[in-house]
Amino acid sequence: MNEGVLRIAIFIMFASLTYTVRHYVWAVVALLVVGLYSLVTGIVQLNRDKDTAENSH
Repeated sequence: MNEGVLRIAIFIMFASLTYTVRHYVWAVVALLVVGLYSLVTGIVQLNRDKDTAENSH
């Protein structure tokens, strides 16, 4: 669960950095790609942990 939350936090950090580099398209695209990857894998990790916890009971 902690890994999923950490990945979602990384998405939030990268999303907020896009404003700082808004004049550099390549930097915005790179941050968005890494941020979206972190968000998607974080959600998948949280769902996987939730399913594992439900099956163990």
